[in-house]
Amino acid sequence: RLAILFDGLSDRVRRQMQALRETDDARRSMVANISHDLRTPLTTLQAHLDTLLLKDSDISPAERHQYLSTAAGQCRRLTKLVRQLLDLAKLDAGQVPLQAEPFQLAELVQDIVQKLLLVATQKGVTVHAEYTNDLPLVVGDIGLIERVVDNLAENAIQHSASGGTVSLR
Repeated sequence: RLAILFDGLSDRVRRQMQALRETDDARRSMVANISHDLRTPLTTLQAHLDTLLLKDSDISPAERHQYLSTAAGQCRRLTKLVRQLLDLAKLDAGQVPLQAEPFQLAELVQDIVQKLLLVATQKGVTVHAEYTNDLPLVVGDIGLIERVVDNLAENAIQHSASGGTVSLR
């Protein structure tokens, strides 16, 4: 009986160790992805600001405006990434209380589609939602769910070729 219990405990420890290894691998992968996501706008920002500093007297007002617009856009991108990292850390630590409430998922999806139409149109991507009007109420944190769906849709638009279609179903 003791041998059976010991074998069971040993199997359980092995499974837990495997789960820890997988979690550690996922964490390493996430850190690598975050580093890459932060490095791109930082490099662009640094290059544009360095160019402005080096060629200040040789740059036309239109070129200066273009460099500054790009730098400002990269700063906004970095701010968004850092905010997302802080939110993730808070969620991971259980510091964000969920605000569960009933809401219509179809309305949320339609709002997100409307919000993203301008960006999609500028990129030449078609965005539309497919749903029926008889969807039941969903209970959840509408703000967090909106952020997730919005982020997925933005990524889909960003990685779609001109002429592509992004569908929310």
